Amino acid sequence: MSKSKAEIRADIQKYFSQYSSDQLKELSQQVQQRLLKNQELKKVKSIGLYAALKKEVYTEALFNLFTQQKVQVFFPRVKTKTELQWVKVQFIQDLQKGALGILEPKTGLSVEAINQIEALIIPGLAFDLQGQRLGKGFGYYDRALKNYSGLRIALAYDFQVFPEIPFEAHDEKMDIIITPSQEICCH
Repeated sequence: MSKSKAEIRADIQKYFSQYSSDQLKELSQQVQQRLLKNQELKKVKSIGLYAALKKEVYTEALFNLFTQQKVQVFFPRVKTKTELQWVKVQFIQDLQKGALGILEPKTGLSVEAINQIEALIIPGLAFDLQGQRLGKGFGYYDRALKNYSGLRIALAYDFQVFPEIPFEAHDEKMDIIITPSQEICCH
């Protein structure tokens, strides 16, 4: 029998406690290198990115690289208690702490409809081999992805990928999961 979402979240916290921040930075670099080899991603001209929290694959180097390559980069911003909006960011200084304590775009920047963004890089706590994602439990990404037709790429550490995780009808799947050791195609 598979574990509950709460049990998986607790397991993930235990795994994180076994790694130093330097080790996670090194693993993040490995994920980023693998991501940049993805052929589908090389074609996109616009991408959604997230500002990483302490226990997520770091993304600042990706932001710098994408902007150098003239790829339009969008970050999510909490619009309402249930909705994200996607905002074009040209400089890392355009991010500030938002309502949930997560870096998000400042007000006054250009907002884009999610389906105008070709690919989204998405965080999560756990994933499975079929592309299911377990987030923090607020549902922001599931609601944002509900009608999204672009490429969905999750970044994760190897210990965040399980053979299967529990999911519900409203949970949205990933197309690709990138870890330090593998690229898992789920579409």
